[in-house]
Amino acid sequence: MMTPTPKQLPPLWVPGFLDPSNAGQSLASVLSGFLSLIFIIGGLTAFITFLIGALSMITSGGEAQKLADGRNKIMWALIGLIILLASWAIIMLFEKMLGFCLGFACPIDLSEFSPGN
Repeated sequence: MMTPTPKQLPPLWVPGFLDPSNAGQSLASVLSGFLSLIFIIGGLTAFITFLIGALSMITSGGEAQKLADGRNKIMWALIGLIILLASWAIIMLFEKMLGFCLGFACPIDLSEFSPGN
């Protein structure tokens, strides 16, 4: 009777994302995703703050303090959104003018830092 030989298991990593031979692209995708996440969270925060301010004004019942609080929330949400959009525009401008890439207008290429190069 022959004993069966154990089979070799496949590798546990997903090729292309955390593949050690592709370290530059993995870092690039993480950085690009992180920056995009920051902008998404900032936009959602401004939107929710705007809604809370609008609801505060609607439900104020004519009270001057609640109206002022709602108006201030809306104003700060709009200021935050303007700052967020201005920072996005500055990043896009720098990417185009200076030729470096943060993953917004062009793909990040950090392949020169991978171990094979």
